[in-house]
Amino acid sequence: MSPIKGQYVVDAQGHRKAVLLNLKDYARMVKMIEDIRDVKFIHRHRHERLIPMHEVHSRLKK
Repeated sequence: MSPIKGQYVVDAQGHRKAVLLNLKDYARMVKMIEDIRDVKFIHRHRHERLIPMHEVHSRLKK
């Protein structure tokens, strides 16, 4: 996987204020963030009891 590259937007004093990313790199970054959120969610809920899928379907039909 290649690194995400961006171009900095600077103010008159040369301080970095923003970053421009191409759409492909932006989409990769969003996907990585979503994956990290998924892993954190799974980790937080790892001790909860699992519900079999047929029971979930049954509950949803009620």
